[in-house]
Amino acid sequence: MPITCPKCSQPMKLHYLNKKMWSIHSMCLNCVIKMETEIKRTGKWEEYEKEMMNNNKNAMVNDFEEAFNNFMNTKAESYVTEQGDVESWSGGKVNEDEIKNVKEYIKKLREHEL
Repeated sequence: MPITCPKCSQPMKLHYLNKKMWSIHSMCLNCVIKMETEIKRTGKWEEYEKEMMNNNKNAMVNDFEEAFNNFMNTKAESYVTEQGDVESWSGGKVNEDEIKNVKEYIKKLREHEL
């Protein structure tokens, strides 16, 4: 987060709302409030809201897909538990139908717009 807002050049105080708005909009909370007020005034709020929700959904799908790919690419046979014990896991083969179902589910999630 920068010291000043790139949009209004005002100092960006270290506040959790400024941090959140910076990560989403790359501007301070006051600039986001002004921007969203203008969006509401022009009657484009529903379109803006859908775009924000779809962006959030897409980020969650990306995280899920990355976690799934990491799981599929991990060939470890031993894992460390929360207690620090090392457990050796061996098991059956991953069902190809289940992999296909997860990939299709990810594809459907990407295509679905809110």
